[in-house]
Amino acid sequence: MKKILSVFIFILLLAGCSSELTFNEVEIANTNNNVRTFFESVEDTNGAHLYFDEDKVIYVMLNGKNVIEGENAAYFTDFSVDSDGKILNINYIEEKTKDYSHASLKQQVVYKIHKDKQYETIRSFKNGNELSFQTVSGN
Repeated sequence: MKKILSVFIFILLLAGCSSELTFNEVEIANTNNNVRTFFESVEDTNGAHLYFDEDKVIYVMLNGKNVIEGENAAYFTDFSVDSDGKILNINYIEEKTKDYSHASLKQQVVYKIHKDKQYETIRSFKNGNELSFQTVSGN
């Protein structure tokens, strides 16, 4: 029984030490104060905003909630991250609609990215086209 328990603990430790590039959607309210303050300061600017929080954690906010009357509203349908050597690629799809009131549209979304290593370059791609971040900040 002790051997089985020891092997199980060893496997858990190895799994806990593994480092891989992952991301998940988070609520702004569930981030720390520095992250929340930054994203609240850029809420009036549509686009992609990047925040470096910790050595291996960054946040990306995609914002399309500021709509000029009569224009199409932006919303986001897909998000992914991948790496190419020393480059981290952030990919997202932005779509447009005239239906401003549809509650299920993601007009503002925040992603927490857990990096697997340090990257020399972080690139942003909207609908397959490289685009600069609107704002970059961090600790």
